[in-house]
Amino acid sequence: RDAKKDAYWAHHDLALLAYAFWPLGFFRLSLPDEEDMAWFEESYP
Repeated sequence: RDAKKDAYWAHHDLALLAYAFWPLGFFRLSLPDEEDMAWFEESYP
């Protein structure tokens, strides 16, 4: 009975953990700077 209840609420626990630990992720993307924008301007039509 407890396992069924835990399985029902597991996605809420995972969402809270993901929200709490997002700063520890090493996949952050930075915005393009002037050098990047210049490369895009000359490389794309």
